[in-house]
Amino acid sequence: MSEENKGRKQWFVPKKDYPRQQGRELEFIRFLKTVFREFWELMKLNFLFILTCLGVVTIPAAITARNAITITMYRDKNHFLWRDYWKAFKTDFWRALLGGVIFGALLTLFFIASYFYLQLTQKAGGMFIVPMVLSIFMFLVAYISGVYFFRMLPTVDLKFWPLLKNSLMLFFLNFPRNLLSILIIAIFAFIGFGLLPYSAVVLVCIHFSLESLSLDFITYAAVEKYVIRSEEEEEVPTMDTYEQLASEENDSEELKSAEIGNLSDLDFDDGETPLGENKPDKSS
Repeated sequence: MSEENKGRKQWFVPKKDYPRQQGRELEFIRFLKTVFREFWELMKLNFLFILTCLGVVTIPAAITARNAITITMYRDKNHFLWRDYWKAFKTDFWRALLGGVIFGALLTLFFIASYFYLQLTQKAGGMFIVPMVLSIFMFLVAYISGVYFFRMLPTVDLKFWPLLKNSLMLFFLNFPRNLLSILIIAIFAFIGFGLLPYSAVVLVCIHFSLESLSLDFITYAAVEKYVIRSEEEEEVPTMDTYEQLASEENDSEELKSAEIGNLSDLDFDDGETPLGENKPDKSS
């Protein structure tokens, strides 16, 4: 430790970054390592998430902030839990609320439709199986699209409606893994809520943050592949860029066309004189 840092409390010590490994089995091993490394952070994040959900209308912003933290864990990046959580919470509050209203309305609509057609199917036989299955499918589309939306919101620099469009497209582009996401969501729902009151401790301590991290390992690679890469590729030079290039080109041409005789007219700030001219005699 240097002299200037002696006696100063070290609030933050960078963690070791683990290499990103490809492949499902290796990703699962990396997931276990991440859970082991971030276990206490996940518990603190879970408590913070529950507290910020108590306002009801704050639930979408809390989901966004929770995802922002778990994505940094997924990417093996360092974070300040309290500062980064509240930054994401406040920055994306209104967009998250609007997204929560939209996805909440869609999920409610398709859930009611699924239940309605289920009742009709039980009473009238198989006549309403097709609309029931379609309603269930649309419910899953809305749910998984919401999973992507609230992961892109704190990490991707896009406007609101492109985020919604990308969320819907990622359901189909990453369809095989989305089936795994549905299974993971069902397992967490059963353990967290289906086993109440026995699962209350798990629900309060780590359930929501661990579920978020699990979904990051399944879904966020698609965001990196289809959205973040495309966003970088679509960057085009602005007019300022073209003007700067033109200015540099003109300056280059002027330097090339300057003649040796014209160099005497230039200012030499370093005290040197051009070649071919004698320095003034200081003795005279």
